[in-house]
Amino acid sequence: MAGFPFPVFRFLFLIFFLFGFGSAGLGLALCAVPAVESLARQRSGRVLLLVLFIISVTVQAVGAYGDWNEWNYAPAPLESQPERVWDWRDLQIVRTMRGKWRGAELAPLLCRC
Repeated sequence: MAGFPFPVFRFLFLIFFLFGFGSAGLGLALCAVPAVESLARQRSGRVLLLVLFIISVTVQAVGAYGDWNEWNYAPAPLESQPERVWDWRDLQIVRTMRGKWRGAELAPLLCRC
């Protein structure tokens, strides 16, 4: 893709991580820029970046609109069994995807017309 604006990646990473994760995130973002630029030069790399972007948006949507609180209390409260955080058989994101969708409840908050 000739003439692709690679400096745009730097700008987007800078803005996102400055406002998203602070100085630690900014450092990670700046370290990731060369890798993203080299991936963007190849067709397979662009496909990989697109897949990662879709996964990222999906996880954020599930986290924002899913019933996240149920996992914290069932089958036992997280405070009494903190080792559940590391249990790969009961992932919070997977259970949230299978659970109740709260998007309709939050829609009025998104559009305050």
